Amino acid sequence: SQRTDIPEAVVEQVITSLPPQYRGRLEALWASDKSGSQTLLERAARRVSEARLSRRLGLIEAKAAARQITNGARTLESVIVKFAGSNRLSETVYVLSAKANLPEKYVRAALLRADSTVIAVICRSIDLTDKAFEEVTRMRGTQLGLPASDGHRLMQAFRSLDIETAKRTLRFAAARAAAQNA
Repeated sequence: SQRTDIPEAVVEQVITSLPPQYRGRLEALWASDKSGSQTLLERAARRVSEARLSRRLGLIEAKAAARQITNGARTLESVIVKFAGSNRLSETVYVLSAKANLPEKYVRAALLRADSTVIAVICRSIDLTDKAFEEVTRMRGTQLGLPASDGHRLMQAFRSLDIETAKRTLRFAAARAAAQNA
């Protein structure tokens, strides 16, 4: 049976956004046309909309913060401490990528890799402070469910890098990536 009170596009969006174990249950509920399906789908659609709006607002805030860093109104440390300290991965990645002049997908991949040396190189190359990098390692540990010892090891690697070597390494990696994409 086909429901006419909720657009099919909304139903598909809600269903595809669910984890597989719940997707089948919702499809069955929707097909059986039980009275609770309408309320459930409306609530899920609202949550999807709220999450999307939240992500957009976060990106706008990150873009504004990156501009403020460039203009000297805010420090890189204060912005990273704020975003990473609040586990705001997307905003942290945006600011780091803007400052390092790297695509976000590379910074995100570096941050979420098991081998975390790359994120240390990126952060050292932009002269991130120890305090800010400590927040990045804490956020990374939270996101990946890593033990504190991993954060300590990454912090030591970060401190052992000198800025000029990190900048050269990053320039080489950026040139190599550009050559591969050309």
